[in-house]
Amino acid sequence: MSFAEVLTAAIQNRGLSLERIRARLEAADVPVSIATLSYWQSGRSLPTRARSYHTLVELEGILNLEPGHLTSLTHTPDGRTRRELFAW
Repeated sequence: MSFAEVLTAAIQNRGLSLERIRARLEAADVPVSIATLSYWQSGRSLPTRARSYHTLVELEGILNLEPGHLTSLTHTPDGRTRRELFAW
């Protein structure tokens, strides 16, 4: 499954809105916009920036996912981000 598919399924399983997730992330001092969460959920973008790592860690907790589950879907086994694989 792709990052977007896993994120979407986890959000649906928890029954949380993107606004509720955004509020919980903000409360954990990890602010992120609803637009960004929506882009991640739709597959329009991936959280590959260094600062996104903390967001993913918090998201895993909020969504009751195993630690590292979301992060593993954004990086290759050698540590490169999926986006780096396709950079020219």
